[in-house]
Amino acid sequence: NVYLGQVSTVMLEDEKTILAVYPKGGHGRGSLVMKKSTDGGLTWGERMKLPESFVTALEVPTLYRLTDAEGKKRLILFTGFYPLRKAVSEDDGESWTELEPMGDYAGICAMGDIIPREQAGEYLALFHDDKDVSHSEKGGVRHEFWRYSSGGERKYVRKILQTNADGSEFCKETLFVDGEDFREIGDAYEKKHAVRHGMIGNAQLRLMRQRELVDFAVAWMEKNRVES
Repeated sequence: NVYLGQVSTVMLEDEKTILAVYPKGGHGRGSLVMKKSTDGGLTWGERMKLPESFVTALEVPTLYRLTDAEGKKRLILFTGFYPLRKAVSEDDGESWTELEPMGDYAGICAMGDIIPREQAGEYLALFHDDKDVSHSEKGGVRHEFWRYSSGGERKYVRKILQTNADGSEFCKETLFVDGEDFREIGDAYEKKHAVRHGMIGNAQLRLMRQRELVDFAVAWMEKNRVES
């Protein structure tokens, strides 16, 4: 009766082999578990053997297939809080290095997205800054979220509070990415795009193209959500 969530997956080049990693301690915390499917997610093997340091993960893991400037492909796993750490596999997940700090900084949903740049081997990574432990003296960014009704209409707000190095603060409000209507967005997406279905244990799994899904969700929110 333990909630298992925030699974990160990577499909290899054969378009059949999928690696999935998730924390077994609940929402975004606890020892990491990794499993492999060789049939596109229809069935899954037992828990894979992982390095001892994977037990010490403090936050949700993220998993990526990255290629360096010489064309070498690796799997890289990230996990957050302080310090932000990574582990590397050069044999498609059969073995991993221990989790090692990437620097004197922290992150939440470490490397939540990685975008390839034009030059081979270069990537842009994005994640939530953990100001309280990584940039308390240099300034940082804190996100606060609200959802409330105004005049009978729902309003979604994300307030971003930025603290500068001189102690001054800057605040702005943007669209709040609320998850209440994610199922509705997903149902609408599946009516127009291909989605593959599978299982991880007793949990249902859906595989889809991430960039296509994000673009669809943004357009859906702009059309259907009320912002006043």
